[in-house]
Amino acid sequence: MFWTDNNNHNHKCAKRDAWDAMTTDRSYRPALSLEEALKELCKNAGTQFDSKIITHLKHSSFQALTQKEV
Repeated sequence: MFWTDNNNHNHKCAKRDAWDAMTTDRSYRPALSLEEALKELCKNAGTQFDSKIITHLKHSSFQALTQKEV
């Protein structure tokens, strides 16, 4: 059980680190938009990122991030 929980935590940290790297300006490139970053995460779901975590992000958290104030 510990391995599963720890492994899930590691996958979440990798996703967060990648998200931060993609959505902030770097000296070598400007930040990606939230939509572009999500596309990149989805493109690598199942290989670089846990597909279950990306699916959850895509269907819940991301919607809150991208809602525009009216």
